[in-house]
Amino acid sequence: MHETLLLIAQAVKSGVPLATAIRLSVGGRPGRAHAKLLRLAELLDKGIEPKVATAQAGLPKSVVSLLDVAISSEDFAGTFAELTKLESSRALTVHRIVQALAYPIFLFVSFVLISIHFLLSTIPQFEEMFNDFEIQLPAMTEWFIQLSQMARSPLFLLGLAVFAGTLYISIKFLFPRFWLCIPVFGHIGRCLYTARMLRQMANQVARNVPLPEALEQCGKTMRNSAYRYDCRAAADDARKGMPFSEIVISYYWLFPAWLAPMVAIDNAKESLSKSLRRAAETVEQQQNASILLLQVVSLPLFIIVIFTALSLFVMAMFLPQVAMIEQLA
Repeated sequence: MHETLLLIAQAVKSGVPLATAIRLSVGGRPGRAHAKLLRLAELLDKGIEPKVATAQAGLPKSVVSLLDVAISSEDFAGTFAELTKLESSRALTVHRIVQALAYPIFLFVSFVLISIHFLLSTIPQFEEMFNDFEIQLPAMTEWFIQLSQMARSPLFLLGLAVFAGTLYISIKFLFPRFWLCIPVFGHIGRCLYTARMLRQMANQVARNVPLPEALEQCGKTMRNSAYRYDCRAAADDARKGMPFSEIVISYYWLFPAWLAPMVAIDNAKESLSKSLRRAAETVEQQQNASILLLQVVSLPLFIIVIFTALSLFVMAMFLPQVAMIEQLA
């Protein structure tokens, strides 16, 4: 999808109408997303307003926000091309994270499947054997047996699904910054959003877009609701006359704090745009360092966790057998 958007952006930037650019870029590629893009081209050919056509085409929300911001700007071709590059950069970062976690995730899924087999099949056999000997079980063994009994309950999976759904909804709508507070992963996410914010602001400033409108347009393309809220709040403060350096300090989720002295010294359009771009490059370097750290640490950490859990299980099932041997002796 992102490759197609890049092709569309380059075609539009070359002066090709949006509907024609969509048809040339999509071609005969299969897929629901490409079919919706063709639907957008058909609506545009019928003379429907671009914003209305974008909403009616059924495109993903992220694509709709990109098109809306580009249409609202005075330079649709340039803005759409820049936003598409930022979106592609985000997709590339996510791909790098998935690559770094591919083998650890495979180990984790294998561990989960083995654990389910232990809970549903192996531990009940040990439980019957321990009950036959009527021995005093260690606390760790009792905990594993109780966990196995819960897993065999018909209501266990339903309760687990309800808990997971409630947790996801509460984090998504009530605590949108939760994922950004997780060590390493949260830092990568913050760097990703901040770098995108800085580059988009630099592009807007270079086009002489007023600061409040630039902040508001940046907020429309943010995927995290907390960042969207902060962008709207920062835009309101900018309309009230708050200097940009104070906005940087007040909204530390949007901008790095060390950017404030840089923008306070010189507020000229060219200097501000350069400062924002340099800050984006610095944040991207921090993001790359965190991804490298994730690649180095993730696999050993997963192996330690898995082997620790398996060792606890073996100990929990072996310790009662020592008491059984003593009883038989």
